[in-house]
Amino acid sequence: TGLEQAITDAAHNRPVLYGMGCVLMALFTGWGASLMFRKD
Repeated sequence: TGLEQAITDAAHNRPVLYGMGCVLMALFTGWGASLMFRKD
């Protein structure tokens, strides 16, 4: 029980919200990586 259970519950009980959260996390992760590994 804890964070893992909360994520599992969200995926099963609120799939649309969970999906949007995953997409947003992927966008921010990609954006952050592009800033970190930028070659100027």
